[in-house]
Amino acid sequence: MEETFAVDDDAGTTTATPATPAAPAAGADLSIAIARAVDKRPGEHVRVRRVGVNTYRCNWVANDASRTGGDLQSLTTWRIRESKFLRATKVQGRLVIEDATIRKTVGV
Repeated sequence: MEETFAVDDDAGTTTATPATPAAPAAGADLSIAIARAVDKRPGEHVRVRRVGVNTYRCNWVANDASRTGGDLQSLTTWRIRESKFLRATKVQGRLVIEDATIRKTVGV
């Protein structure tokens, strides 16, 4: 674990405090609820990671059967079929999800 050090010049002492990544502010993590709520194709699952206060990165992942063959049947290769940023909140006990993905059109 990384540590950050603060030096008190007057007393000549050094204290160490653990460095922690910036955590999203208030509100419950809705990752599990989002993964259950979004549409999925048969055989795929959704991986959801909280990246902001109400923002989540969602990857629709499926087994890529074209990558395995022969004696390598025990190996599984996963492929991300789709990836989106979603904004999710709870309003009056209901999960509200909106697509926050910025789609850039090439050639415009």
